Amino acid sequence: MIKYIFTYTFISLTIFSSAQNISKEQKSVAKSELKALMKNPEKYLALKNESEEKTNVISKQTEDIASLKKENILLETDNRILKEKLSLNNAENKATVKSETTTKTTEKNYPYSIQIGAFKNFDISNELANSKVIYSKKH
Repeated sequence: MIKYIFTYTFISLTIFSSAQNISKEQKSVAKSELKALMKNPEKYLALKNESEEKTNVISKQTEDIASLKKENILLETDNRILKEKLSLNNAENKATVKSETTTKTTEKNYPYSIQIGAFKNFDISNELANSKVIYSKKH
């Protein structure tokens, strides 16, 4: 019985010290609930166990949230790395396409290349009349 009185005193001090701004009605309701718990220790133990279970669930969920945040950070980092690799691969593919087009023209042994459409309104007739041409031997 002394144990229950001590528990009652502890709970009442805890409730009333943490709740300084509660009204008189709330205080009287809390006191009556504490008296009811003192008369029924099984209910008190059930509430205590339920409180401990909820505390354990909350701590487990807090740990889960922390691990999920870490996993999210890792996934975001992996995502950034994959995006960079993809952009690098795209750049390499563009470079290989350009090099393939240049090698195709050199494979056919064209002596020069022509760029069509670069100078739409450029007249080179005067330039051709004054040009000097050097011919090389063909193999």
